[in-house]
Amino acid sequence: MSDINQKDQLRSTMLRYLDGQLTENEIQDLEHKLKESPELIEEFAHFSLNHAQLLSINEHKNQEFYPEFNEKVIPFPHGRRIKLGALACGLIFVFTFFVWKNLNQPNSQSGAQVELISSNQPIFDSDSPELKIGNSQYLKSLKLSSGSLTLRVGDNATFFMEGPSSVTFIDDMKVRLDIGRVTLTADEDVIGFTVETPSTQVKDIGTKFGVSVDSSGTSDVVVFDGEVELNKGDLDSGNHLTRLKAGQALRISKGRAPQRISSVVSQHHSDSWATNSALGAIRRVTDNVSQRWSYRFYPVIRSGFEEGVLAWPYTESNKPKWWSTQGTGMPSELEGADVVQMLQQELSNDTLEVQIDLARPSRLFIFFEVNAPVPNWLQQNFKPTQLELRLSPDSPQIAKEFKREPNYAVQFKVWSQDIETAQTVSLGAVSKVDENSPPFYMYGVAAKPLTKLKE
Repeated sequence: MSDINQKDQLRSTMLRYLDGQLTENEIQDLEHKLKESPELIEEFAHFSLNHAQLLSINEHKNQEFYPEFNEKVIPFPHGRRIKLGALACGLIFVFTFFVWKNLNQPNSQSGAQVELISSNQPIFDSDSPELKIGNSQYLKSLKLSSGSLTLRVGDNATFFMEGPSSVTFIDDMKVRLDIGRVTLTADEDVIGFTVETPSTQVKDIGTKFGVSVDSSGTSDVVVFDGEVELNKGDLDSGNHLTRLKAGQALRISKGRAPQRISSVVSQHHSDSWATNSALGAIRRVTDNVSQRWSYRFYPVIRSGFEEGVLAWPYTESNKPKWWSTQGTGMPSELEGADVVQMLQQELSNDTLEVQIDLARPSRLFIFFEVNAPVPNWLQQNFKPTQLELRLSPDSPQIAKEFKREPNYAVQFKVWSQDIETAQTVSLGAVSKVDENSPPFYMYGVAAKPLTKLKE
């Protein structure tokens, strides 16, 4: 669009504003443009004056031709009379100064510039604007009844939103989540983006994190990358609750101590997540680990078992991954299973108990180190299969191609059990004779619905 056409369109918007014909969203967009441009404020003032003068002239003509409207003239002492148009002119100048002053002052309710990046069957609430991909507009709030969408908030963060959710955009660095679930990925050079909920405030410290709020105001905070700072009250008050790092999650309710969230179920290759999901084979994972020293959760990747999937989460180097023995593709009965990324920190915990809550009849798989003594709970409840997997940071094919040995490459035996009903299955600890004996790595867990195995 040319500059001339843009100016004509803007003047048309101003005229509709002065005539009271703009919608609420159009008013918000105009106010945002005024905030960003002092020159535009000056032009708006002159435009308002001209508009008021035209109103005054038209009213004068109406009084000449229609004397019955003369009672609209306001009498003043000494015979002076001020017409409504002139009064409107003065009021508009006062209003324009008020708008300029307020728009150039910090305003926690000013909204944010938002662009829709992608969407999946979104249905918006009746009082929310419908967004179009690639369009950027100024929003104060957004209510999503169902579906999902990805937004760009200002130049600071990517914002994934799942319905039903209700969000208020306070400014380009702060949003309030009233209910629902969002995932926020802040840009690398952005620190301090904040998500406010009824029970806490989550301040990003270079990160990707998720926040959900239920009808009672309870907030779940999950950190996928980086770090966040949680606060019970105002961020400026220094009332810090705690910091969470990647792989940690907390549930925060008013009047109660924070609680560890033991597992987070994510859709494979998606920002969608939940702390309790019945969509796949595994609903959730719990254990008997005290939260006094750890807020770590078990990531459950729905339909995520494939070549190179991480065996356990959030390791800084030599990331352990699951591979087929030749690296040419997972066995069909394992491919696409729900996979649990176990906590390597619990390898030496000889009292460990892990509960796998299955949402439907499923085949439960355990991957156990070949050279390690088999614990009783595994021997009694599961059967060994003919399948084996490889745990290594590198694919077998890459190691062969570059003729190098990986830092480690450990063979694991696949054990399985068919669970005919939705239920919770208990797993135990590993058996280590001493620190220098196998197993050196935590066992793996996966599950696949029996109906998929029959397909």
